[in-house]
Amino acid sequence: MPCMKPVAIAIITFGETLPLSVQTNANEQGNGNTLAMAAAGPVTPTNFNLLPVDNGFQVSFEDTYDYGVYRVGVRTFSSHDWDTVYTIYQTTDSIYGLPPGLIYVVSVASVDANGVESLFSIEKFDNFTTDTEEALQEQKNIELLQNHPNPFDEATVISVFVTQAISHQEAIIVVYSMQGKELARLPIALQPGLNEVLYDYNHHNYVPGAYAYSLVIDGQVIATRQMVYAY
Repeated sequence: MPCMKPVAIAIITFGETLPLSVQTNANEQGNGNTLAMAAAGPVTPTNFNLLPVDNGFQVSFEDTYDYGVYRVGVRTFSSHDWDTVYTIYQTTDSIYGLPPGLIYVVSVASVDANGVESLFSIEKFDNFTTDTEEALQEQKNIELLQNHPNPFDEATVISVFVTQAISHQEAIIVVYSMQGKELARLPIALQPGLNEVLYDYNHHNYVPGAYAYSLVIDGQVIATRQMVYAY
């Protein structure tokens, strides 16, 4: 007859610590349950868009399952976790009352009838300025263009097109990692016409991926775009 191996049985009472092997199995099971719940839970909203409005931004997305309840996670560009999570009840809504002049990262999730959240969508980021007429008029005269080439492997040109001269003290291009770490501050002239600065890989130590760059005038973020470094 084959020899049966002895089986160790641990009797756990309330308040005791699980043996390490049981803890490991429990953690693995918990991770598996989390993945299973994500797979079986509600579906993440699609076609998520973010638009700046006065003192905030508008979120819009599609929900083919008509869940009717959604979460909007908002963090500043330098934060690593949500600063605020809003609950909304329609697929187009606006968030107001956030401090202007900052870059915000936003994502959305669905919530089913059992209160289970879907995975959050891919993050989008945007910024907004004060709603004074002067600020709005100056923004109409300035356009932050997409860098070229994009993706880039050595250096890329960041351009700003100015249709009419504006009054300002300082204008810079600020480059960030997607974790909010500032990588470079590049002074840029804002003369009528096309104004350009050169950004190269030395600022981010050859790390490939997506980066963001903002046009900042006198301390105020005017516009932000993304670029990709493909080393």
